Amino acid sequence: MKHKALLCVILSSVVAFSGVTALAGDYMNGFEAGIRAAKEDHEGLNQFIGGMALGVFYLGYSLFAEAPNPSGWRMDQISERSDSYQRGFFDGWEKEWKRTRTLNAIGGWSMWLIAYLVIIGAYL
Repeated sequence: MKHKALLCVILSSVVAFSGVTALAGDYMNGFEAGIRAAKEDHEGLNQFIGGMALGVFYLGYSLFAEAPNPSGWRMDQISERSDSYQRGFFDGWEKEWKRTRTLNAIGGWSMWLIAYLVIIGAYL
């Protein structure tokens, strides 16, 4: 009798653990897909020009503004997936979009710094 109870506890633990790891794996798959989708859909030139035109103001905007929602066809791609996958997709999308937007804004803003140093260097 003790063996049956022990076997039952072990089996239920294995089933519970495999369900949790499946959800975590689904979230991570969605997270990675969101990062890839944001890289594909991101228009870096717009942020670079924004950084050049508005300098530190655009950099501040890029740090604190919300990432836009994925396009309609991206939403259609993930609509049939699990909630965990979708949550991971949106988290990955937002993280990558903000990261890329901020890096491009820094790149545009740095053009002002380079121009400033060139001008100052010409007078020294």
